[in-house]
Amino acid sequence: MIEKTIRNHLRHLLNDPVYLDVPANPPARYYKLEKTGSGEEDHICTATFALQSHAPTLLEALKMNYAGIAAMKKAVRLRVISDVKFDGDYNFTDTTRKLHRYQAVFHITHYLRSETNG
Repeated sequence: MIEKTIRNHLRHLLNDPVYLDVPANPPARYYKLEKTGSGEEDHICTATFALQSHAPTLLEALKMNYAGIAAMKKAVRLRVISDVKFDGDYNFTDTTRKLHRYQAVFHITHYLRSETNG
């Protein structure tokens, strides 16, 4: 699964934990990786990922965001990844619960088929 491949890659490069789902008792600082879409054409797979950086302060979330962007760009070094395009990032603070976070979006071209693509 491309999700696990990317998560494992990020875990090796980032100082904070990386989750595919928010745990019941999350730490103060963590990343959440979410695949928001995927496709396949001519046996080439694509996936869109959102990487959320959660932290106690907006400045910490922003610093984590920059580290996450750099780590995601390095995923192109993996044998199963042919391209990583950084689409953009933005403040994604949850104002209702006052949780600071940033979100960066990436489009990845890869050679692993996901369970939903067959």
